[in-house]
Order: sequence, then C-alpha cells, then structure tokens
Amino acid sequence: MKTTKILKPATAIIIMITAVFFTACSNDDSSDEARFTFTIDRDTSFPTTAINDTISFKYNVNPNYEFDKVGMKFKYTTDMLGTLVLNGRTLSQSTEYTLNNQENNFQYVGKSSGTHEVTITAVNDKNVTDEEVFKFPYSVADFDVTYTGGSGIQNQGQAIVYTLNIISAMSNDPGGYQIKFISYDNNPNAEIYLKGEKVQLGTYYDLTSDQIRNFSVKTIPYTEGNLVLNYSIRNKSGSEKYYSIYQTINKNTISLTADIGGKTIFNPGETISLNGFIIKQPNLSNKIEYRTWFSGDLNLSQEIPTTNGQYTTATLTDARFKLDINILPKGSVPNPYGKCQLSIQVRDEFGNESEAKDFPIQIGANLSFATMPTSIINFYFSNTNIIYLAGIYTTFTAQSSIYPIDKVKYDIEFELNGAKKTYTYTDDIVNTTDLFYFDQLYAISSVNLGTGTQSNAKITNAKITITLTDTANNTVSAVDTNPTISREGTLK
Repeated sequence: MKTTKILKPATAIIIMITAVFFTACSNDDSSDEARFTFTIDRDTSFPTTAINDTISFKYNVNPNYEFDKVGMKFKYTTDMLGTLVLNGRTLSQSTEYTLNNQENNFQYVGKSSGTHEVTITAVNDKNVTDEEVFKFPYSVADFDVTYTGGSGIQNQGQAIVYTLNIISAMSNDPGGYQIKFISYDNNPNAEIYLKGEKVQLGTYYDLTSDQIRNFSVKTIPYTEGNLVLNYSIRNKSGSEKYYSIYQTINKNTISLTADIGGKTIFNPGETISLNGFIIKQPNLSNKIEYRTWFSGDLNLSQEIPTTNGQYTTATLTDARFKLDINILPKGSVPNPYGKCQLSIQVRDEFGNESEAKDFPIQIGANLSFATMPTSIINFYFSNTNIIYLAGIYTTFTAQSSIYPIDKVKYDIEFELNGAKKTYTYTDDIVNTTDLFYFDQLYAISSVNLGTGTQSNAKITNAKITITLTDTANNTVSAVDTNPTISREGTLK
C-alpha cells in the first residue's frame, strides 16, 4: 500500500530556503561580471611625433568596485617597431603584467615611420576584460640649417667664425641633435672648433636643445685656395642632412729685405753680419724659418757655415732678422780664398716662401795696395859730366789673397832740363799671396841721359807709376807723384 508522507509546516519552510539558496549559487558568475566591471579613462588624440621620440599617455582604470580588492593584469601588442614603458620598466609584447595602480602613465617610443597601433588588454580577477587601441602617428622629423658669418677677406691661419641655426619642421621638435664634421682642409694643421672646443673629423658631437639656436663653428684654414667644410646634422628621429660651407682662402705673403752692410770682400775669420727686415701679411706670429746656402767655389763650403739649404726656425724681434755667419779662420781649410754667392730665403708657418736674396761674396782680398808706394829715383853724374839714370828704390805693401802677385812694373817719368823722359821696367817676383811687403832696389843698367853736372841738371815733374799683376792677369796701379830725387850717384 502506497503511503504518502505529509510534511509538517516547519519542514516545508526549510526546504524552500534551501531551494532558494541553491538557485542563487547557480547564478553567482553572471552577477560578478555585472558587479565588477570597469572602464578606461584614456588619451585619444596624439600629434604626429618624430621617430624615437616619446609619447606619454594616460591609462586610468575606473572600476565600479574597490580597485584594491580585485587584482588586475594587462598585456600589450603593437603592429610596428616600438617599445612601451610603465613606471620605468620596458615591457615585452604579449606578456602579462600586474597593474598595480589605478592611475597610470605609459610612455611609447615609436622607432619607425607610420601610424603605430598599440593594443592594451586588461583583465581583472573576475574575468572582466577591456581592450583599448591607441594610434600613434610617427614620422621622420625634418629640419633645415642656416648660417651666417664667414664674410670678408679670408687668409691662411685666420679664424673664420660662423653662427649656425637648426630650424625644425615640427612643432614638437624631438631634439637629440648631433653634428659631425666630415671633411675640411687636407692639411693636418687646419683646425675646427665647435662652441669654442676643438673637434675632430668623423665624430658626432651633441647639441643640446638650448644650443641648436645660434651655436658657433670656427675654422682655421691652413691651405690657400678653395676649401669646403662638409658636415652633417642628425636628430633623434634618425633624420640626417648634409651641408657644405665654401671658402676661398688667400695665400699669405712673406717678403725679405736684407743686406750685409754693403760689404762684399771678407777675410778668413771675419763675420758676415746679415740684417733683414721681414714683412708677413697677415702677421700671425713672430716665428719664421730661414735657410742659407751658397754657390760657387766648392772649397768654400767648408769655410762658410750655412744651413745647406735646409730650413731652421728663428724668432723675429719687431719684424727684424739678424744672422751672423762666422767665416772660419785661415788654416782651417786647405784653400780659404775664393768667390761665391751667399743666398738666404725665409718662409712663414704655412710654407709660403719669400724670394731668395743673393749676395756675391769674396773671401780674401783683391789685388790692391795696402800702403801707397814711396820711391827714390837715383841719378849718377860722372866725372866727365855725363848724367845717368842709375836705378830706383821702392817701398810699398800689396795684397792679393786669391791670385798670387807675380810682376811689378815701373813707369818712370821726369823732365830733364825741360825735356820729358819716360822709361819702363818690369820685375818678375816670386808668386806671393796675402800681404806683400815690397822694399827693394831695382837696379837699372846705366842709361845715358846726356851731359850735365849736379849743379846745373834741372830734374822736374818726376813720378813713378807702379803696376802689380797677379797670375790671373789682374792689375792694379799706384802713382808716387813726389819721388825723392837722388843725385848721389849711388842708391841707399
């Protein structure tokens, strides 16, 4: 028999509550999604930005619950080359990170040109998800460079100053500018300065944001002619542009005025004092280089010290130049005498040369009389009243350092009782150089001048011309216009 169990009222109430409880539990997941939703307060508009520049944007979570009570994670992707940073940490794409703060400021750096789509997906522990797509336009930041300066006459070694300005084509200039000097004067002595500091070719130098307006570039050229300063400037976006500044450099000049005191003949042991005045245009320093050399008698190369045509450095005093060349004394070389040409030339620090100055020089004296002759003409009177020209006695000093003296000629003139008489005699002597002291009698075979006595013979207008000849047939003459007349019949 079938029986039916009738519940008491209290039991029925308990069953109803239990049923309601289980029904509520079965609907818990769908109610969490409704109660734990959130939205993102974000930036939506972004200006075109230079490659490698940073875009900062806000990403604030607006939950309808207490943010700290429910954990949240996020990840991001980008369709182009770029990096995302949060709180100084560089994030990796498609990697989940905990979002600890309700208010956030991300930084994105795009590394290529175009619109970067960056997707940030956030999900909380209640499995509520939000996806935000950010579009960041990036492009290469164009710019241009202008300069002023460099006008006027430009010379070797003189500073040429330019003022450069970088003008960006973007309102939000990315900065990060650098300048590199590519080529200039091929001479290593040329210099380039950036903002007062010397720089090298091929190296990038930073230009901070406060320096891209009115920064200075200075060149100091070394080579004359047409020069080009080639340089490039780049910015953080990767834009690099190339520029050239053209220069025409005038050649500096140097001139030399010099003399050796008007002297041309020097003896061994003497000093050749060369005094010069140098004009440099423009005058950038008191330093010069000089060289000396000679041409002519090769024996003198040992006697006259020179730089042998090699340049040596000297310092000017008030544009004046003095050089003493000491001739070696006699005996230092086998043959200390001869003729040559001494030459000197100067150049400036840029290698510009003056014209050479040449000085004909003779080492050793020419054939000459060191002291003038004094003479005695001797007349002899015989017992038969015949007058004879008996001889002459002469004293003088001669010199000839280069060619030896080998002849002495006597030209005798006088009037005897009004009648003009002339006689010539030549005396060969032993070759001699340097100072030659002549003090000797030249005896003449008695020349019959006619009749007369010592008392009535009138001898007037007497003179003796003495001519010296050297082995090169050079001659020199001296006249004794007042010789002593001897009537003694014998000579002293």
